Amino acid sequence: MDEQALYALAQWQIESGIDWLVACGTTAETPTLSDDEWLQVLRIVTESAAGRVPVWAGCTHNATRQAVERAKIAARVPGVTAILSASPYYNKPTQEGQFEHFKAVRAHCRTVDFQLCVQLWIWGPDWFSSEAEALASARSDAERNPAPQPQYAFGRQVDACIAHDTFDRLQTLRTPTLITAGELDIFTPLALSEAMHKAIAGSDLVVFPRCGHTHHWEQLERFNSLTTRFMLQH
Repeated sequence: MDEQALYALAQWQIESGIDWLVACGTTAETPTLSDDEWLQVLRIVTESAAGRVPVWAGCTHNATRQAVERAKIAARVPGVTAILSASPYYNKPTQEGQFEHFKAVRAHCRTVDFQLCVQLWIWGPDWFSSEAEALASARSDAERNPAPQPQYAFGRQVDACIAHDTFDRLQTLRTPTLITAGELDIFTPLALSEAMHKAIAGSDLVVFPRCGHTHHWEQLERFNSLTTRFMLQH
C-alpha cells in the first residue's frame, strides 16, 4: 500500500474543496485489504484530514459479524466522524435480513452518526447536494439533543416496520385521503404510494418531482399549500 500517495491524495481532495472524505468505501480496492491494511487506511486519511473535513469510515461487509467488528474498531479511531455501512453484497439478504443487519451495526454507532448516514437516504439528491448549511444545522441539533433515541427504541421501530402490514384494510377507508410522495423516495418507494392510491377509493395522489422521503421539507411551501387546500375542501 502506497501510504505517502494516499496521504497526499486526501490532502489534494481537501484542498480542492470537497465536503467530506470516505475511507474504504464499497468500491475500488477495499475488499482486497486485510484487516490491518483497512485500519491503516483509516488512520492515514484521518491524519491527513486533521479535522478539516468529516471522515467516514467504510465498514461494509457481507457478513454482519464482520461489519459489526469493523464498526467497533472504526468508532475508536481518532478523527472518524461517522461509520458508513452499505447493504451486504452478494448474499442478497431479504428485507428483514437487511433490517437486522443495520440493527446490529447501529448498536455500535453514536445516534448522531447514524442519523447523518440516514440523511443520505431520506433527502432527494438535488436538496441534499444544495443544502449543506441546513444539513450541518440538523447535525448540530442532533449533537446537542439531550435525549437521543436509544438503541432499544430504534430496534422496536425497525421491528414495527417489518411486522406492520395493514394494506388489505386500505380498501375499507371511506374518508377523504390525500397521499403525498417523493418521486425519488428510497424508504417508501413511489410504487407503494401508487398502490395505496389504487386501493383507497377516491384518494388523491400528488407526487413531488425529484424529492425524497422528506418531500414535505424539501418543498415546504408547496406541501403546506397543498395540504391546507385539501383540508379546507373536505
